[in-house]
Amino acid sequence: MDTIDSYKITSRMVASVKLLLDSNPDTFHARNKLGATVFHYAAKNNTGNGANIEAISILLEAARDCSDMLNSRNNSGVSSLGELIDSHQLIPSGLTHMEGITRLLLKHGADARRCDEAGRNILQKLCSLAWLEPISSTFIDQLLQQLGVNEKDDC
Repeated sequence: MDTIDSYKITSRMVASVKLLLDSNPDTFHARNKLGATVFHYAAKNNTGNGANIEAISILLEAARDCSDMLNSRNNSGVSSLGELIDSHQLIPSGLTHMEGITRLLLKHGADARRCDEAGRNILQKLCSLAWLEPISSTFIDQLLQQLGVNEKDDC
């Protein structure tokens, strides 16, 4: 049976991001035909037990101000935070890895009110999904410092 080698996945992901940014720094600003940014892709990747946090850190370091990119929506109306939540649901330790990445994105300007096409904030989105582990009260408290329970994005 094959096992996931988180170190190998992280190493490859980090090397790929560095190669793309070194060969063409404008890659950072690219969008695909569905409107997804590099942050949508990096947040969506849930392979390797949180391996994407290092790739996201490199992307955040590559930009002086990336809040516009972090908060932009793809053509479906989902932000990178929304993509992160959707892709980490129902995987072992998904919530744990998603919490660390969420803190990192919020620290760099992601808007906790801006998650999905329905205008739901991160708390509303988190609580609307099923998780394999409980949402920690510490994480909820940290999110409540960013926004009120009923605050939403007027998309």
